[in-house]
Amino acid sequence: MKLARPLAAGLVVALVSGQTLQAAAPSQPVSAETPDVLDKGLAKELTKGALLPQLEARNKLPKTAYRPAEELLEPYVRSKVGAPIAYQLVAGTEFADAPEAQALCQQIVDKLLTGWRGPTTAVRVYITAEPYYHAEATETGLILVSLGVFDADPTKGAASVDELALLLGHELSHILLGHLEKSRRMTNAVKALSLSASGFMAYSSASKSTMVGDQLQVKGDSKLYRKGLIGGLTATTLAGDLMTPSFNREKELEADRAGIDLARRAGYLVTEGEVRNFIARHSDDAARQTKRMQALSAVLDALTTEAANKTAKKTGGAVGDLLRTAWSQFSSKLSEQLFKSLAARTKAHPDPEQRRLFGEGYIRAYYPDGETGPDGRLLRRNITGLKTVAERPLTRTLLTRVALAEQVRQGLIDTAADPSEAKTDTAVAGMIKKAGFVSASNPPPVATKGKPAKGKAPPATAAKPAAQRQGGFADDGAAFTWKMQGMLQMAAGKTAEAQSDWRRGVQVRYAPVDLAQRYGHSLPKDQAAAYRSLISRYSDSLGTTDPLLDLQVAAAMAEDDLEAAEVATAKCASYSDGSLYPSCTSYLGYNPMEKATPPRTPGGVSAFAGKSIEKTFKGLNFLSDLF
Repeated sequence: MKLARPLAAGLVVALVSGQTLQAAAPSQPVSAETPDVLDKGLAKELTKGALLPQLEARNKLPKTAYRPAEELLEPYVRSKVGAPIAYQLVAGTEFADAPEAQALCQQIVDKLLTGWRGPTTAVRVYITAEPYYHAEATETGLILVSLGVFDADPTKGAASVDELALLLGHELSHILLGHLEKSRRMTNAVKALSLSASGFMAYSSASKSTMVGDQLQVKGDSKLYRKGLIGGLTATTLAGDLMTPSFNREKELEADRAGIDLARRAGYLVTEGEVRNFIARHSDDAARQTKRMQALSAVLDALTTEAANKTAKKTGGAVGDLLRTAWSQFSSKLSEQLFKSLAARTKAHPDPEQRRLFGEGYIRAYYPDGETGPDGRLLRRNITGLKTVAERPLTRTLLTRVALAEQVRQGLIDTAADPSEAKTDTAVAGMIKKAGFVSASNPPPVATKGKPAKGKAPPATAAKPAAQRQGGFADDGAAFTWKMQGMLQMAAGKTAEAQSDWRRGVQVRYAPVDLAQRYGHSLPKDQAAAYRSLISRYSDSLGTTDPLLDLQVAAAMAEDDLEAAEVATAKCASYSDGSLYPSCTSYLGYNPMEKATPPRTPGGVSAFAGKSIEKTFKGLNFLSDLF
């Protein structure tokens, strides 16, 4: 379950409005004003015993260790970074290079696993470039922990190693207890959102006209071009959120109890205070995340409606018709079903107050010794171990830059709701200024020292060279920062600088696939070498080139190999329910599945035989059955 908490308002804009949650002191008693009334069902559950000892005594632990579904990782078996990581890169996970934080989390998970009596396998932990307090167990078997957990402020990040152990124990329990095998993934919804994102990206490319210096000159509707850029960002952000597994009340309470059991067995100090603080943050996140997805859905719905009405007119021809289809065919159904699903998701979660009372009651019932470990020794709260990592300059700097990148993402998405292009320009200019960018210019001449000799003219003053671009928030520790810096530059019309940022970003370790696609769409269409370089780099990481089929079309077109381009476009129609097809056709320049623009080469005719738009998008047509 993803746990998230925004940083202070001065550092990053909260994605949705909500009350800031203060971390309770670990030893703070329950407020006398809070009625300790647990519902009868949960009260009865508390009498059954500690969860893990109960399951062990009844031989009810899972019989086999969790394994990701074969079809999930099979496409990436040749990946040099490992199939789970490759899958996450295609899904859009934003990783962060924070080795000390990762090492601490891995050490804790390994220690927690020593208390598990059932079958298991190695569980790996990675850090993500998100400025929130959250973690999630993924269907690939990984645990992802956000960089925000390591905020040095204990009211924002974890307050101690013990609290971090409880957080990791909860996520680890979802894996060990087999919850992921029964969770409902929104695979088709994510594919539909990817289709929408592909359409927006294709429109951004199709609507561009010429470059004057580094200034973007847009043919047609420059407002829609920028909204196309933001629409793709919104769709990919929402798709990422939907990939987070969601669990019902029963599974969340099981993970709470098993996490407590594992942490206590491993010798971590887990009192009522830690449990109270953790559950409050976790429950707060469930509401925050739902509100964010509802807000993103509303923005995307508005953008797709506008795009569907305008795109065929603006881009013209079969490609314009295809883009309109990509948006209009699914947007209303998807939006309606997302809102229904998110409402059901909220309803399925345990009531925060009942969950808190249940967790505190569990501690009192089965761990009344409080600060005494399993071996009888007195436990001490480990604050130093976490503080050492959190206060490292590299950790602080990376977290600050990731937070600024997240602020830009939300700021750009927010501009989509404003119909005034002038206000959008002002908002983008404000973000540019806040990011610290300084325009290049020639400064005043440098004053020379001393006085000139008598009778001689003073020497010519030398001007300093033009100032280089300064400021920004990008960091090689997180590709996300380069992506968002490039998005901000592109929104401001600075295409050359955006290309530079994205080119740097794709070189960062664990750069997600959507960054390569965004960079590819910013390139001039004759850059065959650049396209091939991108494909080669990601082919090594992913072990496959299928997620980059649109870039293969671009490379073939740049090499004047129309047949290869048509064959690759036909593959796009089959890959991931056609989610890349709009992007592929934008590079090709026409839609071979339209009667008016059939394939033009023998290989293309063969590759497109039996294909149609209806068959391509068939897997996405029944959105009412997604959830």
